[in-house]
Amino acid sequence: GDVASVIIYLENVNNVSCGGGPAPTPTPPSGACDCSSCTSSVLSRNAGGHRVRDRISWLQGNRGMSEIQACKTVCSTEFPNICGECNPDRCGGGPAPTPPAPTPTPPTGGGFSRKFMLINPQTGKALDVNGAKCDAGTNIHLWDVNRSGAQIFHYHYDSKAIVNVMCNKAIDISAFNCNDGANIQLWSRNRSGAQQFSFYTDRTIRSVGCQNKAIDIDKGSSDNGTNILSWSIHGGTNQKWKVEYV
Repeated sequence: GDVASVIIYLENVNNVSCGGGPAPTPTPPSGACDCSSCTSSVLSRNAGGHRVRDRISWLQGNRGMSEIQACKTVCSTEFPNICGECNPDRCGGGPAPTPPAPTPTPPTGGGFSRKFMLINPQTGKALDVNGAKCDAGTNIHLWDVNRSGAQIFHYHYDSKAIVNVMCNKAIDISAFNCNDGANIQLWSRNRSGAQQFSFYTDRTIRSVGCQNKAIDIDKGSSDNGTNILSWSIHGGTNQKWKVEYV
């Protein structure tokens, strides 16, 4: 549920009835982030210049995360010492068992796969080479499906590269920068870690060279021209891609 609505409920519970005696104690809600320890006070703490609740809300609204995913990102990964009480994996009395990661789609052979487009199911739009230009450094963005050469790729199993068929150039993390927000571009094939990706069964496309990073639609926007970048894996809809063969 929404963080703010849960907090309002917590802060307005009244245990005194109008009949002259204490009302039955209500069953307490699980709290924000599914944690009874995640109180309004914790959510109001300063985490890098912003309140914890504001960071959680921003991830929900701009990165397509569920509340639990956003709580884990803020209070487990980014600011565990500030809002650990809102980490859903720990507030129940210890860390939850870590589920096994989805497995990569098994490679087949050492050459190229069939040709395909990469469609984001949430927006219905495709990964696209800006302006169908083949220059190294051309930006990769989101665009309406048009089945042009700018949207047709194949996967080179041996080098793990996603290669644009028309340009014979690879999808590349700019400057091999493994920080969140690194740009995704088109670049001459070089077999570096910046160009190595694996397709996972949860529909994420993950960098091999940058651990725990996935191909991501900036802020989860559906606008044509929205930038494609590398971002920490969080399971949001803006990191899901359907392979549509052409």
